Amino acid sequence: MVSETSGDSRVVVVGAGVGGLAAAIRLRALGHHVSIFERNEVVGGKLATYERDGYTFDIGPSLVTLPHVFDEVFRAAGTTLDEQVDLVRLDPQFSYVWDDGSSLIVPDGDDDTAAAFEAFAPGAGGQWRAFDARGRRIWDVADRTFFAGPMSNPLALAKRMRSPFDLAAIDPMRTLQRSAESFFDDPRLVQWAGRYATYSGSSPYAAPATLACIPHVEARFGCWYPLGGLDALRAAFERVARNSGVEIHTGTDVARIMADPEGSVAGVELVDGSVDRADIVIANTDAEHLYADLLPDAAALKRVRRAKRSTSGFVICIGARGLSAGLQHHNVWFSPSYRDEYDQLDAGRVADEPTIYACVSSVTDTSQAPDGCENWFLLVNT
Repeated sequence: MVSETSGDSRVVVVGAGVGGLAAAIRLRALGHHVSIFERNEVVGGKLATYERDGYTFDIGPSLVTLPHVFDEVFRAAGTTLDEQVDLVRLDPQFSYVWDDGSSLIVPDGDDDTAAAFEAFAPGAGGQWRAFDARGRRIWDVADRTFFAGPMSNPLALAKRMRSPFDLAAIDPMRTLQRSAESFFDDPRLVQWAGRYATYSGSSPYAAPATLACIPHVEARFGCWYPLGGLDALRAAFERVARNSGVEIHTGTDVARIMADPEGSVAGVELVDGSVDRADIVIANTDAEHLYADLLPDAAALKRVRRAKRSTSGFVICIGARGLSAGLQHHNVWFSPSYRDEYDQLDAGRVADEPTIYACVSSVTDTSQAPDGCENWFLLVNT
């Protein structure tokens, strides 16, 4: 773990996504000499932005959850998230609409959320509280076990578990769909719960019920938006890394990670043929690219390629003239049937009637669109 590493080793990070930047900041704070090589001209990875004609679109993540995690990284470098980014806690968090015309606006705050569910369907307020309590239990156990350190072997994980019941507590043996059906009577709310599988590109009919912790995290810790868009967070990571002494090289592609005959890391070779020696190399890259190209490993590559692919997404960015009544920052229009939608996706087809997600950040941040206009980021799963 980075927190247990000290000294003045030479470290190279391949890839300046958020993971690579966070690792670089932590290692630099511990006294290491750190360089990052990023093949794109801009750091940030999935924290990407598209701008055109006065409209700005976040084309990666559209909100921040668990801001205290980012704050912890920045504090390692002697600053704070609040000093670097102006975050707004969204209220309401989401608007959901079904094909029968019914709608649910989810506010920020447990009591208000329970009231909104109860108004949507009698009895659903208590059902939401029970579902959220289950999500809290999953999160609390996962936070002190799976997320508390490396998972290099089962023993490392077992040491962080208080009892065998911790494994059962995260609800890994049933699907998110089955979990939702056990809590909600209304099929529309089962569909609402199942949507959280899409956060990881998964199907609610295949993903574990463990993902029920995600709506709890949003309810408990909030959905946050950085003014200026998610690019403000990307810029903050770059600024904090550079100010702490991390050397960032953009537009620089790594050809391979070098290792000596004993397997110890020796550095990286760039596509231009130059070599950068290092004691440690961190690969913040796609696993298939790592084991196929950068550090060829047939056995590891075989394991990676056995993994089922996640869904992808089809995106349309619309610069819309005028303002839409009732529009929220985050909006979801559900398909008539999740079962049909995911059956078609599993068959490799775009759904005939897909669920549509829209992020319109100009509802919160007028800097993201010209006066009197809106920036519509539309996404469907493919």
